[in-house]
Amino acid sequence: MDRLKSFWVQARYTLTVECYPGTFEGSIKDALVEGLLPTEVVYTPGLAEGPKCVDKMFAPVLGEDARSHR
Repeated sequence: MDRLKSFWVQARYTLTVECYPGTFEGSIKDALVEGLLPTEVVYTPGLAEGPKCVDKMFAPVLGEDARSHR
């Protein structure tokens, strides 16, 4: 964390962290937020939608094409 902090205070940065499946990414996010005190955090696992939700979202646009490819 100290190495990250030394870069963090010198300028404005965007930090991106990609994790392997099964990684406790919530714990990593929490530690980074606590240690670096960022002004904004975008936590992408919360942005994912399930397949049924995506189907419903695009159904008005795709119409019968969406149903015929299942």
